[in-house]
Amino acid sequence: MRVLHVLRDLSRNGGVQRLVHDLALAGLQRGQQPEVVVFHREPGLDYADALRAAGVPVHHVARWQWLRLAGLLRRADTVHAHLFPALYLVGLMKPGSVYTEHNTTNNRRKRAWLQPAERFMYRRYRHVTCISPEVQQALRGFLGTGADDNSCVIYNGVNQPALAAQAQAARRLLAGAEGSVARGYRLAMVGSMTPKKDQATLIRALARLPAQGGQPASLHLAGDGPEREALLALARAEGVAGQVVFHGVVADVPAWLAGMDLYVQSSKWEGFGLAAIEAMACGLPVLCADVPGLSQLANDSSLLFKQGDADQLAAMVQDCRSNPARHAHLLAVGQETAARYSVETLAAELERLYAAPTPSAPPGAAQPRGAA
Repeated sequence: MRVLHVLRDLSRNGGVQRLVHDLALAGLQRGQQPEVVVFHREPGLDYADALRAAGVPVHHVARWQWLRLAGLLRRADTVHAHLFPALYLVGLMKPGSVYTEHNTTNNRRKRAWLQPAERFMYRRYRHVTCISPEVQQALRGFLGTGADDNSCVIYNGVNQPALAAQAQAARRLLAGAEGSVARGYRLAMVGSMTPKKDQATLIRALARLPAQGGQPASLHLAGDGPEREALLALARAEGVAGQVVFHGVVADVPAWLAGMDLYVQSSKWEGFGLAAIEAMACGLPVLCADVPGLSQLANDSSLLFKQGDADQLAAMVQDCRSNPARHAHLLAVGQETAARYSVETLAAELERLYAAPTPSAPPGAAQPRGAA
């Protein structure tokens, strides 16, 4: 089966892009012929070269190259679109394809003049997979459809064995390089620097953390975006500019996470907390904002804090830093959670959906991994 994934780019700054990378590789192992179309490339900062090295063709198509895009769409057995502008381009040029909704909302839905076009495009697809029940509920509310629509829930997944192995190998190298040199507690977050991700709450929480053993804690941010300068200004205002490190887009996230002590996802909303699941798979304790897309990940509310509450977050970080039992508990919850969200299972569920001629959810697709 020739499966063509279509999305704007394969930037290492995005969770959807990492998911498409992993999904294409999983499809290759299942005997598919996966290919990817992107409209924008950042050589050295995206997954295109890694996919090509693994044997997955990646086509860079300018948005005005309609004939070339049409040819690629025509020869595929299944076209799977992700995000904008693929939603519109594939919807117009290849009706009856598959689309994955990754978010509970977008700016186009908030503009009255664009809402009819949005509704029209979603109905051009044979199947719309939603990455969580919250995403499906929001989409149904926007479209005005009920349980008989063309949507179903299929959770995202990660390659836990590969992530764990990469992180473990990186930790061994770091242990040899750092030796017994004392260092402060390191907090981490991966994500684009946009208002949605709310790294500002993390910076405010950092300012409330006391030094421990003479070492102040530090915050390490991977990613880039329009909020970077505002976040830097906030760090200066909070007096922690020297403790916040902006790493930019990180090429090897598992290796980068291996040098951290705690991962925090402070987002105002998520479709599905893929970055948090990846951190869990890499063997880090994780704290998440109690928002749709994150709150349903683990069957344990102890890793959740009220979104935007820097005081509560700081207290939870301090507890994890100073209480080994708390640290161990978060690790255990994370390992259990990451094991439930497998990219191999995701690929199998999608493969069944690709073959389904009419809207139908794969058996059990609307339940979290491992749910009864």
